[in-house]
Amino acid sequence: MTAEIVAKLLGEMEEYYSHFDHFPLYLLGWTLNGERVQPEQKHELAQRAFDQFTAGHLSKVVWVPWPLVLEKARPLEPGTPLDFDLDPEGSGEVLLQVLVPA
Repeated sequence: MTAEIVAKLLGEMEEYYSHFDHFPLYLLGWTLNGERVQPEQKHELAQRAFDQFTAGHLSKVVWVPWPLVLEKARPLEPGTPLDFDLDPEGSGEVLLQVLVPA
């Protein structure tokens, strides 16, 4: 079941990235919300999909303001944990982690 979920996440990433040339990491969490996984498993599954995707794509993660304005991207500081979820109750002034070509 875990491999199937990771494969689904990878498929979502590939499709979105091929169309938009970026991928907001929170979409992994949102995709997992529709799966039967424990909340504590979400980060692990998202991380596995992220690792597999980035192994095959020269890319980097940047901070981007919401709504997404890629021209305002700024580097992710080394050691910053990846955030695969988005708080829908959060303020409208948030920075999102987005995967972009390196």
